[in-house]
Amino acid sequence: MNREQKLRTLILDRYTSLRQFAIEADIPYSTPMTLLSVISAGLPSL
Repeated sequence: MNREQKLRTLILDRYTSLRQFAIEADIPYSTPMTLLSVISAGLPSL
């Protein structure tokens, strides 16, 4: 299980969906989606 899957699983263990997580956390829905995308793709080395 990679980092993206672990984070997604942790969120979905507590909330019914990523959208519900965003609503409860009072953040835009795009924020967790972007975070998961960045984790999945990896950060470029500087």
